Amino acid sequence: MSDDWKDEEKEPELRGWLQLWEAPPTPGRLDERVGASYRSGVRVSLWKRLARGRVTLPVPVAALFVILLAITSSLAAWAFRREMQSPGGEHESQASTSRGLADLRPLPEIRVTVERGGGSDVRP
Repeated sequence: MSDDWKDEEKEPELRGWLQLWEAPPTPGRLDERVGASYRSGVRVSLWKRLARGRVTLPVPVAALFVILLAITSSLAAWAFRREMQSPGGEHESQASTSRGLADLRPLPEIRVTVERGGGSDVRP
């Protein structure tokens, strides 16, 4: 035999008990306390709400964001260094391909002076 027949027998009895049961009355000040709690949460300044705010991301999405941020910042740093090293702020590839050999100038004269005595290259 199954246990279903026991549940079917108990169902009318349960209905009778539920009809007789009354929920206890709510406390008199419950509505006031709930309203005060709500108003205190709503009146929080915008900055406090932003500071307490949360953004939930799955770990793979957050990891992808961090990786993309690292790649982007390293590429930006590389481009900045390259631009700072090129003369006049122009890219070397643009200057050489745009005019060919027209921008070629001779180097200024190089003078080498050798001093004796002193310095870090002196051998005893």
